[in-house]
Amino acid sequence: MRKIWIGSLISLMVAIVSVSGNLVGKMLNDNMITPYIIGANAAILFLDLLLTGAVTQIWKNVSPYRVFAISNIVIGIGIASYAVYDIKTDHGFLAGIIGSLMLAFIVPFIVVLLVAELLIWERKKPKK
Repeated sequence: MRKIWIGSLISLMVAIVSVSGNLVGKMLNDNMITPYIIGANAAILFLDLLLTGAVTQIWKNVSPYRVFAISNIVIGIGIASYAVYDIKTDHGFLAGIIGSLMLAFIVPFIVVLLVAELLIWERKKPKK
């Protein structure tokens, strides 16, 4: 359980540093979008780990892998829905750019989290 809280705090710190300080973007000589993508991905991981830690503290008999997967799916559906909404409804010069960037960079990260969680769950699942 302690690992979940430590991972949650680390991902929160990465999100804050990458978005507010632009440190990652300056190291990569890309001051525009890279820190925001890294910050958004770290924030999603923070929310997943925070929900997993909180729910497993409240209900002791629930699987943390299942909680992580459910929270990740809910966040992914919400982000994908907003991205499609943004692409369909925005008008103007940069119409739908936020939604396009979300579909290109953030939704694949959520899928990678789900696949990684599935592989870890399959490996740690008790043998019958």
